Amino acid sequence: MIVIGALSPHPPLLVLDPQPEILEQVQSTDSSLRDLAQQFAKAKPQRIIIMSPHAPVHPTAFPIYLTERLRGSMAQFRRPDVTLDYPIDQEFSKKLASRCAERQLRTFFLSESSAKQYGFSLDMDHGTFVPLHYLHQAGVEVPLVVLGTAGLTPQEHAQLGKVIAELIEEDGVPTAILASGDLSHRLLSSGSYGFDEKGPVFDEAITAAVRGNDLQAASAIPAETVQRAGQCGYRPIMMLLGALPQAEAHQLSYEGPFGVGYCVAYLTPARETSEKQDAAPKREDVRLTLARQAVQEYVTHHRVLEKPEPQDELAEPAPTFVTLKINGQLRGCIGTLAATCPNQQQEIIQNAISACSRDPRFKPVTPAELPLLQYQVYVLGPMEPIDSRDKLDPKRYGVVVSKGGRRGVLLPNLEGIDTVEMQLEIAARKGGISLDEDPDLYRFEVITYGE
Repeated sequence: MIVIGALSPHPPLLVLDPQPEILEQVQSTDSSLRDLAQQFAKAKPQRIIIMSPHAPVHPTAFPIYLTERLRGSMAQFRRPDVTLDYPIDQEFSKKLASRCAERQLRTFFLSESSAKQYGFSLDMDHGTFVPLHYLHQAGVEVPLVVLGTAGLTPQEHAQLGKVIAELIEEDGVPTAILASGDLSHRLLSSGSYGFDEKGPVFDEAITAAVRGNDLQAASAIPAETVQRAGQCGYRPIMMLLGALPQAEAHQLSYEGPFGVGYCVAYLTPARETSEKQDAAPKREDVRLTLARQAVQEYVTHHRVLEKPEPQDELAEPAPTFVTLKINGQLRGCIGTLAATCPNQQQEIIQNAISACSRDPRFKPVTPAELPLLQYQVYVLGPMEPIDSRDKLDPKRYGVVVSKGGRRGVLLPNLEGIDTVEMQLEIAARKGGISLDEDPDLYRFEVITYGE
């Protein structure tokens, strides 16, 4: 059975004792990889299957190591003293090759004979080394099945993941699956690979697919976006998502301080209940998708998202708020208390653009921040004037405090705001109002859509 799946970046600098000022810039990734290693230790796998884009690549077949052990060091990065040595599960590797042949998927053994014939190295590549370095530190030392990527389609890599899961289910050995891969290498003009506007677009799309464990969304990323992003993790991610169609995803971190996207995430298999097996995959609400697309279009292209006129519930006008967060911290929030657009779709697009570019408390969102954003959309009910604080409940109602043209608004059910007094105080302060002025009070309910 599969006990855990994961996506790990592989920047070599993390295992080379970098200078403190360098390590500080990737502290989130380093901490998350340590957390990920602890998750692996808790899951207690007896085997790890890892796909690395920096292992030997074959144009038409999946490379599979077939050596007794896989050894490596950081010698190419001037640290020959940092070494690893893991056994290879040759029996499973051979079974995988046989099952792939039955599924019309070609494989290629990376062995001493093939290395001698074709002139490639059998040393552990850094895409395999870096994640294993963290697992080794956590005491996770079990046999490996190590794969390289192929010049085959992303969908064929997902099919490989399905074959792997099928074999694991048959032999019953607790197994972890690890996709090693960095995301776009073209996030910053100051980076080694320069900037391409498709870089942030790819990272936003693939991290959303990983967070949702959504193979269909990952498959739908346009080939041009994948190519221009200059990534190396797409095919390993497709293998991972193909192997774990029913799993809960947890993104631990994402950052791109040097122009390369580093995402750390893990997937835990869903409990095998009939309810979960029968349930349809959970999809993101259309309002969240709309807000995400609007922000992406505006930040990347400085254009307003264009959509056909809605024919569903979004056709009716409604006031909305759009909130943006990064790592749980507010990054922008703009909304309307009364509808200003002819339909809810346009209202969300308008407020999403305002939240990412016109919130006076923050600088405009940059392309590099797009993959980090978490979205919430609030659809507001009617404003009700109230004559008593007793009619407020900060968990159920939002509040408007108004006096002489000044107005402060606070949404309901916000973290850390547990009392009416606190809710009123914050709302009044936002409007530059003193509660001693006996301001007018209004309450409203919301329907919340959020990540």
